[in-house]
Amino acid sequence: MTSPTLVKGLQIVYGSLVLRSAIFELLEAQVAPRVSKSVGCPGMPLWTILVCGVIRLDLNCDYDRLHELVNQHNSIREILGHGVFSDVRYHFQTLKDN
Repeated sequence: MTSPTLVKGLQIVYGSLVLRSAIFELLEAQVAPRVSKSVGCPGMPLWTILVCGVIRLDLNCDYDRLHELVNQHNSIREILGHGVFSDVRYHFQTLKDN
């Protein structure tokens, strides 16, 4: 499962506005830089992209496993900003595309 070190690292990133802004600038430049962000289907927030990417790399898992984790694992859902009773669900293709 996700390591406590990984969770602590994500907490540090989220808690530091300077660090979080720098990481989001890098992500923004890499996430479809030629695609208009004002029209079309909305993507995932940068925080969600970061958390999903870090979890996938840390666990060396495929998108099927990531899909199951972000939709079923309460601790990971809390890191993503969803409470226990949140009905937000991530579709497999959305995870893959982002």
